[in-house]
Amino acid sequence: MPVDGAWPGLGGIGRLRSARGPSREAQPQHQHRRERGKQEVNRRNNKSLANPSSAAYVDNERHRLSALKPMTTLKSSRALLAVTATLASLAAANPAHAILTYFIYQSGSDVVVAARGSLNLPSPLSTTVSNVQGTLYPAIGQVSVGSSPSYKAYSVTGPAQIEGNAIRFANSNSGIFTAIKGGNSQAWIASSYNNGDVINSTSIHTGTTLAGLGFTSTGQIGTWTLATTNDKINVVIGAPTAFSAPVPAPLPLLGAGAAFGWSRRLRRRVALRAASRSRA
Repeated sequence: MPVDGAWPGLGGIGRLRSARGPSREAQPQHQHRRERGKQEVNRRNNKSLANPSSAAYVDNERHRLSALKPMTTLKSSRALLAVTATLASLAAANPAHAILTYFIYQSGSDVVVAARGSLNLPSPLSTTVSNVQGTLYPAIGQVSVGSSPSYKAYSVTGPAQIEGNAIRFANSNSGIFTAIKGGNSQAWIASSYNNGDVINSTSIHTGTTLAGLGFTSTGQIGTWTLATTNDKINVVIGAPTAFSAPVPAPLPLLGAGAAFGWSRRLRRRVALRAASRSRA
């Protein structure tokens, strides 16, 4: 059939080929140019994406963050809550126990008994209205400091007596009244005490020595465990080096660290999303 009104000839055939596109011989070169063009576009895009100040980078971050499903953050939050709840339950099953320590030591010509620490108390066995004060009575395992018009008794387990051979009432007392009485398997503490309060009490026995009271050892000479809460009560021959509060157990610290790590990841994700929206 004629092309442009002419019978097919060499010119007509050329025009037909031009209308249909490049010849088979020219196709490889054409495809090569097209691939090079794509590579150049990709190179420019990658260069822009590597620059945080570029518009392409901001757009890419916005699209990436908007493509995240809302359930992703929800699942992360649920995972954080689950981890925190698990660690909290484990910490509740293995809490850090409070400790109360009685230090008996020589100070010049006097013997000082100092109580340091705190207690988490269970339900009391009884309440007694009586003026009590600092006392040393090793034969029945009694060490007490401070003074109070009334006290509550709590069950303990431990030795019935400790080292020492004298019965001695303190010449002066300060601080809240506390006592361990191993012979009765009881700990006493002033009725006004609140769980977890710091105990810093002292009784002074003037004009005597540790040896004169029958204390010849050094270090811990007795330990008792408070019923239910498992708090510890210790008696030590020696001066306190420093006042020390109960130390948290490792498990709650681990749980706090894990929760902090999860929360940082969530905050970072929210911050990125907010920054992307503000630039849009």
